[in-house]
Amino acid sequence: MGEALNIAFVAYVPVVLLALYGRLPPSMANFYAAHPLELILGTFALPMLGIMYLHPRSPLRLALIPIVALAVFAYRTQVHRFMKNRTHASFPEGPFCLLFLTAVDALVLRRIYLGMDGKEKSDVLVSRENIKSKSDAQDTSGILSWRAVGWANRVVWSYRAIGLPKQAPNVPKWSNKDPSYVPSRPVFLAKRGLAIAGAFLFIDFLNHQPKPNAEDFSAEKGLLFPPVINSDLIGTRVFSTVLFWLILRLNIGLCYNLFSWVGVATFLTTPTDWPPYYGSVLESFNLRRFWS
Repeated sequence: MGEALNIAFVAYVPVVLLALYGRLPPSMANFYAAHPLELILGTFALPMLGIMYLHPRSPLRLALIPIVALAVFAYRTQVHRFMKNRTHASFPEGPFCLLFLTAVDALVLRRIYLGMDGKEKSDVLVSRENIKSKSDAQDTSGILSWRAVGWANRVVWSYRAIGLPKQAPNVPKWSNKDPSYVPSRPVFLAKRGLAIAGAFLFIDFLNHQPKPNAEDFSAEKGLLFPPVINSDLIGTRVFSTVLFWLILRLNIGLCYNLFSWVGVATFLTTPTDWPPYYGSVLESFNLRRFWS
């Protein structure tokens, strides 16, 4: 109970206070706005370094949480000063919030670390089972080991936890006929490279099309039940919705494929770590399958 109160106090009280206070000190805000890229990269690197180097029971793990919370709040309040496009500025907000929750879970709730056998361990589970073996010792090679860097990268960035004990269910397979199939590195890079180029060219093609009539998207026609409903309005709504879904899927797929291509090309990760992001549309015939 005492540990839970400490986690709640250190992890969530700073978030509440920052939200109520509403702003950073001017000197801190100006420093963040002047060095956004370095501080953003540092924010995501901090939890990775924590799980690679700090002992599972080290109090420094708990001390990292308010720092991450402050960094998340700093981005949300200062992003308009260095990124004018609001759409682009909103993209990292989801990863920032997930980073905070991941840091709380990995650093202090499950207290995970990399074992000498290359597998993820949880100090909580090891303590409960009272297991003492050489494989449970912590691998602190850190940035000097591609294995450790790749594992920490998956913990922070793999929201589906691919290859980890908490992997999300119903992850799409490479092949429905052979669920164990995984493409080789050259085949993976070739296919993902073509997918990246195709998605980029198609999005660029859509962006160069003539702009729609502004009257079709007026406030009056934007109502759920507009005063006048005709075939043109219905057609515009259906077309706009389908186009929005298509562009959103292409953008998400483009980002996922790009990161996967870089990760596999640099040997930081393997094709096994990057299964297809989307499954078959034909299999999403109920809500559970659609969201999974």
